[in-house]
Amino acid sequence: MKAAIVRKWVVPGVLALLWVGAGCDCGGTGNNTGECLDGDGDGYGENCRLGPDCDDSDPGLNFSCDCAVVPHAGCECTGDETQSCFEADPDLNGKGLCHSGIRRCYNEKFGVCEGQVLPVDEVCDGFDNDCDGKTDDGIHCTDCGPRCYGQEIGPGTGTGFVVDDQNGRGLDLDPDGNVVLEPGQHQTELTFLWVANSDEGTVSKVNTKTGKEEGRYVSALTSPDPRNRGSAPAGGANAPSRTAVDFNGDVWVANRAFNYQGTVTKIAHENCNDINQNGRIDTSHDANDNGVIDLGDPAEFLGDADECILFTVNVGGQNGVPRALALDAGTADEGANAWVGCYNERRFYHLAYDDGRVLETVDVPLHPYGAAIDSLGRVWTTQQNAGVISYIDTAAHSAGPLIQLEGFAGSYGIAIDAKNRVWVGGYQQEGAASYDPATGQTMVVMTPGLGVGRGIAADGDGNIWLAHSWTTSSEYVGRVTRFRADDGSNLQTFDFPNGFETIGVGIDFDGCAWGVNRNDGGTGTACRVDTQGGVDCYPVGLGTYTYSDFTGFALRNFTAPRGTYRQVFEGCMPSVSTQWKQVSWEATVPAGTSLKVYVRAADTREAIPGSQRFGPFTVSPADLLLAGQVMGRFLQVEVEMASDVEGVTPILKKIGVQWICGGDT
Repeated sequence: MKAAIVRKWVVPGVLALLWVGAGCDCGGTGNNTGECLDGDGDGYGENCRLGPDCDDSDPGLNFSCDCAVVPHAGCECTGDETQSCFEADPDLNGKGLCHSGIRRCYNEKFGVCEGQVLPVDEVCDGFDNDCDGKTDDGIHCTDCGPRCYGQEIGPGTGTGFVVDDQNGRGLDLDPDGNVVLEPGQHQTELTFLWVANSDEGTVSKVNTKTGKEEGRYVSALTSPDPRNRGSAPAGGANAPSRTAVDFNGDVWVANRAFNYQGTVTKIAHENCNDINQNGRIDTSHDANDNGVIDLGDPAEFLGDADECILFTVNVGGQNGVPRALALDAGTADEGANAWVGCYNERRFYHLAYDDGRVLETVDVPLHPYGAAIDSLGRVWTTQQNAGVISYIDTAAHSAGPLIQLEGFAGSYGIAIDAKNRVWVGGYQQEGAASYDPATGQTMVVMTPGLGVGRGIAADGDGNIWLAHSWTTSSEYVGRVTRFRADDGSNLQTFDFPNGFETIGVGIDFDGCAWGVNRNDGGTGTACRVDTQGGVDCYPVGLGTYTYSDFTGFALRNFTAPRGTYRQVFEGCMPSVSTQWKQVSWEATVPAGTSLKVYVRAADTREAIPGSQRFGPFTVSPADLLLAGQVMGRFLQVEVEMASDVEGVTPILKKIGVQWICGGDT
C-alpha cells in the first residue's frame, strides 16, 4: 500500500471518516489546472468530483485504502455489523441529492454501500446533481412549465458545440463557435479510381495523382470463406461493370454474371482485416513499382486470399443481372449503403454498408441500367436505349412514375448535377439529355459527329462530361466532351490517342476528368484529362467497362455534400420516466442548403443507436409529443447539414430540448 496523507472530516450522522489519498504520490509537482487527474478511470483523483484517490492505479481502491481507517467493500467485519458510508468527499454529503448509505456485513466481509447517492454531472431537472449547493448550475436550462425542464447548447449558453470524430463528420466551427460544413479541402482526400475489368472479372485501383495501378482484386469471392456469402460463378463469368466509391474510399462492385447468380462485392481502400493474423495485411500491391499489376505474380495479385476484400453477397435471383449501382449518404453512425438494381427483375435491393444484408427491396417501372442518388435521397435510374427514367422515393419506400424524356430516345449512363438535375447519355443518339425534377422540363444537348453518348458525369464547375464510344456510322472513337450544364454551351472535345470505345467518364478530386476505354475487349486504359486539357492514358485490365461514380466524387459533392452533428442530452433521474417534449434550434439556412433534425431516445447511451429514429424535422421548434412516444432518459439530437452550392453552408447556432419528468402529459 502506498503512503498517503490523511485528512479528517466529521460528517453528521456518519462514522467519523478519515479521507485517505489527498496528495498521494504526487511527486511534488501538484496539479494547478483544476482538471480531474484520474489515472485508473474510477472517478477519483486529484481535483475530481468524487474526491482524491488513495491508489490511482487500482480502480478497486479509491476513497479508502485502509480497512482500519475507513472500511470499504471486502474489509473484514463481524456478525450483523453495519456502518454508515459515503464514498465521496464527506463535505458533499447532505448537499443537493447526495446522501449516505449503509454498508452491511455479509459472511464476515463488508458489502457495497447501499443506498448512497454520489455527485454526478449537473442536468436540467431542478435538482442539485453535483451537490455543490447550487441547482442546475453551469448549464443553460429553460423553464417550460410544471415538471418540464429544458436545456440549450451553443455559443452563449455556457456549453459550446464540440466537433470531433465522436459526434459527426464533415463539420467545422466558424470563428463564433457555430457549426458549419467543413470546407472541401479539409475533407478526406480520395485519390483513387476503381475500374471494373469485365472480361477478366477483376477491379483495378488506379492512383489519380500518378496514373499507376496500385492494386487489382477479384470482383467476386468464389472460394469457401466466411467473407463469401454469395454463390458467384468461378472462371471469370462474373462480368463486373459498375463500381461506386464511399466516403472512406472503399468500393462496391456489381457483378452482372449473365445466366448465373449476380453478386456485389465490397473492397476496402485502407481499413482491411488481418484475416490470417500474421501481423500484416496481405493485399494486392505494385511490388515492382512498374505501374501495372501482374496477375501472374502472387506478390502483386492475391485473388480470393486478398485481405482487403470485405465480402461478396448474392443480389437478386439467378440471372437477375445486377447492373445499376449507387451509394446513399448513410448517417453519422453508419457508412454509405448501396442501392443495386437487377436489370431482369426490375427491382432494386438496398444493401447495408457493413455486411451487404438486404435492408429493403423496391420494384421499379423499368429495367434498371444505371443509378444515381440526388441530395434529397432519391434514387434515380434509367433503362438502356429507352429514353426513360424513374426514381425511388426512399422516404416512402416506393418507386415514382415512369418519366419519358421529351425529344430524346436514347439513354445509358446516368448522373446528378449540383442542381439535382438528372442527366443521361444518349447511346442511340450523339448527345445527352437532362431532366429537372423541379420543373419537369427536359433539355437535350446534341454532339453531332462526335459519337453516341455512354457514361456521363458532372464536375464541380457546372460542366457535364460525356463519354463517346462510336459514331452513328459505327466508327470506334475514344473521346469525352464537356459542355455547360445550364444551357449546353461551350462544347469541347478531348480525344484519347491511346484508347477507343470510351465507356465511362468520372471526375477526380483534383478536378480532372477520366475516361475509361474498353478497347474492344483488349487491355483497357484509363485516360486523364487534366485541368489544362492535357491527356495521359494508363493501362488497366481486360475489357474495361465502368461508367458509374468510380471515384466517389459524385457521392461527396452531389449526393452528400454534408455533415452530421450529434448531441446527447440527459433527462430525468433514472427512477423517474422522461418524455421528450420539444427540440428547437437556431440556424441560418441559405438558399441551396438544407438542415434536417432527427432524434432518438433510450434509457442508456449505449441503446441509442438501436432506438427508433424520429424526423426529419425542418421547422423549429418541433413538437416531439406529436411525433410519437419519444421516451427515455437520454435523447440524441442529430442535425444533418447539406449544401448544393459551392462555398455556401448552413450555420447551426443553437440546439435546445425540453422534457417532462414523471410520465406523460
